[in-house]
Amino acid sequence: MPEMLLRQVNPKFSVSEHPGFTLEVFMPSTRDVNKNTRMMELSVYDGSMITPQDSYEKHNSLFKGTTVGVCGVSREDVAALRLRYESQPTTKIAEHGFIEFPSDSFTKAKLTAMQLFIKAEQHGMLYRPE
Repeated sequence: MPEMLLRQVNPKFSVSEHPGFTLEVFMPSTRDVNKNTRMMELSVYDGSMITPQDSYEKHNSLFKGTTVGVCGVSREDVAALRLRYESQPTTKIAEHGFIEFPSDSFTKAKLTAMQLFIKAEQHGMLYRPE
């Protein structure tokens, strides 16, 4: 399996049919805008440092049930889309990083989110508790 960048699936963006999540999982919000660069940075867990299941458990432990599963894109997917991944450990999440979107425009961000969703759809849901 390729090295994955793991994204938590918010309950609002979970669906029962394949792939189990919606495009919105990859859509940045206003809180994802870097105040210095004004670029959008989509938070992910680095799958080379943590498994999908462990990232799910850690995220729910830290953020009280805000995820129902884990999806993701590979580092190769990100590179193929000419996006940049950067590791950015935090005090609570050593495995934290982000995918930088190429624009500060939410309209353009939707196109990037769609491209990431298409890649993630090919991988399917990486972890969902039974």
